[in-house]
Amino acid sequence: MIKQRVKDVLERRLRRAPIMRHVYAERDRLRADRDWLQTERDRLIAERGNRDQEIARLTRDLEQAAQALTSPINLLRGNACLQPVGCLMEITEDCPLGAIGQTILSPFDKMMYPAVATLSGWQMEEIELLKAHLRPGQRYAAIDIGANIGLFALQVAHRFVAIEKIYCVEPDRRNFRALEYNLSALPEEHCAAWNVALGRADGVAPFFRDENNFGNYSLNADAMRGQAFTEVEVRVAATETWMRKNILGRETRRLIWKSDTQGFDELIVSLTPFEIWERVDVAIIELWRIEKPKFDLAEFRRRIESFPHMSIGIGSPSTAEDALRYLEGDDYRHDDLYMWRC
Repeated sequence: MIKQRVKDVLERRLRRAPIMRHVYAERDRLRADRDWLQTERDRLIAERGNRDQEIARLTRDLEQAAQALTSPINLLRGNACLQPVGCLMEITEDCPLGAIGQTILSPFDKMMYPAVATLSGWQMEEIELLKAHLRPGQRYAAIDIGANIGLFALQVAHRFVAIEKIYCVEPDRRNFRALEYNLSALPEEHCAAWNVALGRADGVAPFFRDENNFGNYSLNADAMRGQAFTEVEVRVAATETWMRKNILGRETRRLIWKSDTQGFDELIVSLTPFEIWERVDVAIIELWRIEKPKFDLAEFRRRIESFPHMSIGIGSPSTAEDALRYLEGDDYRHDDLYMWRC
């Protein structure tokens, strides 16, 4: 501290000396020149970095543009008669969806297609649930309601030898055609599929299709809340009659239940004959907090209470009361209810 004060005093005195004024003035000018040069150097380095980034971005854009020009899909650009709505994917390495050489047909959308293309699978937590809770040595059949393009069916068929039969129900015609193609990779006796919706009674009903998510197709108009959608008509089968004819009348194995119907799960479950339901060892149903058709709450409660174990989402032990309270909301949230017997 003392040395610094002495230095400051000496410098002030030297600056006042006539012979030193020019020296100090020149030093200050050189320092200013140095500071300007350092600032200019930093600016030029930053500009060069920005130019390098811009060049890299333009290079990527050019490469993407070149790929787009040569993409088979873009050959249809401007064609008034033909438009791409999906693609055929070949499995080049064993994955949850199948073995090398098999192919999968999928529509394009902004939700399911990107997920499948990235993960080579779909909702793998369902497969893990079955792995944990299927009974060793037991033979099973799976009921897949709202089967979409058959991804759940493909995955369980590829993973579990014990699941000997899969019954698929899918109301949308385009999804159903993709499902039929995808399941053609399995032995013919392994799957059965119906292009129908399950509801309260036989008939025809309006069917709503989310334009950005081919997994969000529903008889339930509120499933389209805030979404762009189109509307078509589909055939509806009475749930109880369909179940008695196609499951109770022909199936004796223990059952796996998966339903994902965008707001109709509770109705379908409540209408399913209890003698079928009590043979279900593992069940996955979607709970969605939206407006939905009225259903028999007592019958729905009876069915879910028949399971000793359940979880709303993975790893969240729950009760039937928790599930019913969850359904009281109307905020568009949804989760899956997982139930198992052992």
